[in-house]
Amino acid sequence: MSIYDFSAVIAAIQTVNAAITGVTSAPTAMPAALNDTDLPCALTMVESFTWSEQAVGLSRRDATYAVRVLVKAVAQGQSIDEGYQNVLTLLQAFWDKYAAENDGGRFGGKVEQITEFSGDIAPLTFAGISYQGFTIRLKVVEK
Repeated sequence: MSIYDFSAVIAAIQTVNAAITGVTSAPTAMPAALNDTDLPCALTMVESFTWSEQAVGLSRRDATYAVRVLVKAVAQGQSIDEGYQNVLTLLQAFWDKYAAENDGGRFGGKVEQITEFSGDIAPLTFAGISYQGFTIRLKVVEK
């Protein structure tokens, strides 16, 4: 096993995601499809990464993990605003939790530092279904 383990970091991020109030599921393996009972669901994947040698024998890996949070199928709900309000509430919970992780837990010690988190609110498609949701990108320095 490599000292840099993408799967271990994903599992650590998903453990934190599962503990966020309002999240119903945060699987470590990518599901083939989602049921309504799985929502809101957080899915984490590697989006990009860089590796650089800092000095002889010392290297650093920076990676961006995309956390896609699927809140509600676009076809569900009374109006677009209902889903959007659900997205905003959950986004705030993620934002607060990730800020706290950067100040202390660092995803179970798997991450040295979160150097940036950014994202967007937009419909997300998963397994052919469009969901109201958001993406948070975590740029991290890994241990």
